[in-house]
Amino acid sequence: SCKKIRVDRWKTNKLSDKDVGVELNLVISDPLAIALDCLTRCLSLCRKSLNPDKHKACLEAARVSSAYIWMELNNPAPVVRLADLVLSEPEPLEHEESGEQSDATNGSINESLESHHRRTTVRIYACEAMCLLGNPEGGLRYLTGGRAGVELQSEIDRMANHLDGNCVDDKEDQDTDGALAALKASIQMSISGANVLIGKLK
Repeated sequence: SCKKIRVDRWKTNKLSDKDVGVELNLVISDPLAIALDCLTRCLSLCRKSLNPDKHKACLEAARVSSAYIWMELNNPAPVVRLADLVLSEPEPLEHEESGEQSDATNGSINESLESHHRRTTVRIYACEAMCLLGNPEGGLRYLTGGRAGVELQSEIDRMANHLDGNCVDDKEDQDTDGALAALKASIQMSISGANVLIGKLK
C-alpha cells in the first residue's frame, strides 16, 4: 500500500517522529495526492529498470491506477495519456480453458486475464475522460472503435468478460449471479452517455 511505501521511506530516511506525524496526517487528509505520489515513484522505478519486461504488469497496473486517481481529481487529460500508453502495448492473447495445465501456463493465463481486465478498465476511464474534455466521439472510439469488423454487442460482451476475469470462450456458468449482466449494463451506460453528448442516442 502507499502508506507502507511511505513508512518504509521514513525508516530509510530516518525522519523524526514529528516529521512522520506530519506525513501520516497527509495520508489521512489528502490520500489521493499521496497515492499519486507513490504511483509516480513506482512508474519511475519501472521505467528505470534494467529488465523492463519483468515489470510490465506492474507498469501497466500503476498506469491504470494513476488514471483512476486523475479521474477522481477531475483532471481528465492525464487519463487519456495514460490510457494511450497502456493500449499502445501489444494486446495479450485470449486463452481458452482446456483441462489440466502446468503452473507456468496457469501463471501466463492469469497474467493475460489481469492485463485484459486492466486494459478494459482504462478504456472506460478514457471514454469518460474524453467526454469531460468535450470530445465524446473520441471517447466512444475507445469503447467501440478498437477492433475493426467487430459488432458493438460482441465487443461489449468481450469487455464484460475481461472485467469479470473470464476467458472469452468460456461460457459455462458465467452469468449465474448476474455479474456479467451488470458489467455489460455498465459498459452500455458509458456508451450511451457518450452518444447523448454526441446527440445520437440509439
